[in-house]
Amino acid sequence: MEEVHRKAIQRNFVSLIETTDLDSMVTSLYERGVFSERMIEPYKDTAFPQRDRKLKLYLDITRRGPQAFGNLLEVLRELGYWDLVRDLDPNSSLHLRPHRTTNAPPSNYVTFEHNIEKYRSGVDVDCKNLKYLFHELGLKVRSYTNLTLEANVRCSDGGLLSLREIISYFNNQRLPQLSHVPKVFIFQMCRGESTDYVWSEKMEDVPRPAHLSMPETDGTPTIPGSSPPPRRRPGSAVSRPLDKTSFYSNILIAQSTLPGFVSRRDKKLGSWYIQALCSVFAERAHDTHVDKLFTLVDKRLEELFQIQTSSVDRWGFNQRLYLHPGLHE
Repeated sequence: MEEVHRKAIQRNFVSLIETTDLDSMVTSLYERGVFSERMIEPYKDTAFPQRDRKLKLYLDITRRGPQAFGNLLEVLRELGYWDLVRDLDPNSSLHLRPHRTTNAPPSNYVTFEHNIEKYRSGVDVDCKNLKYLFHELGLKVRSYTNLTLEANVRCSDGGLLSLREIISYFNNQRLPQLSHVPKVFIFQMCRGESTDYVWSEKMEDVPRPAHLSMPETDGTPTIPGSSPPPRRRPGSAVSRPLDKTSFYSNILIAQSTLPGFVSRRDKKLGSWYIQALCSVFAERAHDTHVDKLFTLVDKRLEELFQIQTSSVDRWGFNQRLYLHPGLHE
C-alpha cells in the first residue's frame, strides 16, 4: 500500500472505528479477497472488545498490499459510508445511480371543506419550493394536496390524526424491513396558539447536572401493539436466534416550531421554516449530514426571523445521513 493511503487510513482511525459496522466490513472485505477465511477469525472473536477488533482490522488493511486501499473505498461506498470515502480520498470519483430510490412525498393543505379553516396562503409556495429542492437533491418526489382523513392525515375534511400515529406506520413492527433505513419527517405546522417572544440579551448556557441513576417513568410504560416473539415450527431451520429490538429506530422528526407555539407563514414567500430549510439544504447538502443541516436550519430561522424556534427529535437516529446532490450520474 502506498504511504499516502496508509496515512489516510491512520488519520481516520477514529471515524472508521466509531462509524462502521464490523460484521458488514469484515464480510465485504473477505468477499473482495482482502482477507482469507482464516485471517478474519480474530475479528469475530467476541472475547475481545469490538473496538479493539475494529482497530486491528484497519491496522491489518494497511499491510494488505497495493489493492487494499481501493477495495476499502469500494466497500465503504457500497455500504453507504460516503463521508468516510470522502475523508479517505477527497479526489475519489463517486457515482450513484441516476435516480435514487429515496422518496420525498410532501403533503400540503391549502383549502378545507365547508371553510372549517381559512385558506392557507403561501402553502402552495412551500410545496413548490420543496418539490424543486427534493428534485435537485436527486430524490423521487410524490406530492399530495388536501388529503382527507381516509387518506390518513389531518385533513381537508376536518378529520384529526396525531403525528405519532403517522410515524407509527414506520415502526419496526409494521415495517421491519426498514428498521435500518433512515426515515426523516418534516412537519411545517402550528403546535399550539402561543405567539409569545421576549426581548433579552443572550446569556451563556448553564451546564446541566448529569443523571446519576437509571431514569424512572411517572406512568406504567407500554409498547403499543407489542407481542411475544413468534413461535418456530418444530424442525425449522433458523439462520440466527430471535432477539428483542427497539420499537422505533432511525427516525428523525423535524418540526417548524416548539410545542404550544404557532408556526408563521408569509402569504407570498411561504412559511418561515420552509424558507430557511430550502436555503440551507441548497447551500450545504453537498457536504453536510442531515442532522447538522437541521441545526443550521434553526440557526438560519433565528437569523432571518428572530422569534421562531424549530425542534428536532431523534428516535434512534444515530447515523450520519448524507444526501450528496450532484454525485448521481
